Amino acid sequence: LEVQGGPRLLGKPKGATWAYNPAFNMETPVVQRHLLATCQGLEPRADEMFISSPSCWIVDFRSWLKQKGLLFPTRASGFSALAKTFTEKYIMESGTFASDMLWFDD
Repeated sequence: LEVQGGPRLLGKPKGATWAYNPAFNMETPVVQRHLLATCQGLEPRADEMFISSPSCWIVDFRSWLKQKGLLFPTRASGFSALAKTFTEKYIMESGTFASDMLWFDD
């Protein structure tokens, strides 16, 4: 996400306050690794951040891949198909459906 228009001190913002970053590409292995590192970095700080039960889909995605004998991060060429299969069939450790955590632009 990108912040649009900068911070305002008074009044409601005019127009959008955020937008998707068009350069963000979750399919690339480096982005998958960064997402995992971010989630793993939050877990030890959950109490101080007032997170009652941390739940990151990328952690469960990695576990799911390993259970299937696949590597994490996935290659960019196979990420979309694997992520869609994961969201269609997986219930995360937290009890949340993976499909509630991800959506796709086809």
